[in-house]
Amino acid sequence: MKKRHAVLLAALTAIAVGCTQGTPGGPGANQTTTNTNRTTTNPPTTTNPPTTVTTNRPVTTEADTFTISVPTLSTHLKQGETKDVKISLSRGKNFDQDVTLDLTGLPQGVTADPARPMIKHGDQDVSVSIHAADDAALGDFTVEVVGHPAQGADARNELKLKITEK
Repeated sequence: MKKRHAVLLAALTAIAVGCTQGTPGGPGANQTTTNTNRTTTNPPTTTNPPTTVTTNRPVTTEADTFTISVPTLSTHLKQGETKDVKISLSRGKNFDQDVTLDLTGLPQGVTADPARPMIKHGDQDVSVSIHAADDAALGDFTVEVVGHPAQGADARNELKLKITEK
């Protein structure tokens, strides 16, 4: 009976936690512009020649990008408690760089260990221990998770934290 409850709880947690993906980073996320020319024809008159319009469009290469995934739901901590949070990367097929993560906007009295986790080029995720001190600020908070690759643009996502009393 206990085993069945544990399996059910694990399945529900996996469904509820899920992952969200933020803005992509990496060399392919650097947006460059290409000019696209198109000709429009004005109504036929002898005084109005065809007009060429140039538009700029951003181009990205998804194979050279990555995104950061964090838990979908808010991570709940009581003051004095520590929980592990899994942060993952979804890599484009050509993106094989190490990515260093920064967690900015941690509330007062909340720390992350490691403070600057790294996801190595062959790895998909990292576990970060989030600790709320006994006097941690209470409330709902948004922590920005920024992934810094060796080359290319940073990726970003938001981790939600809820800190409650003991």
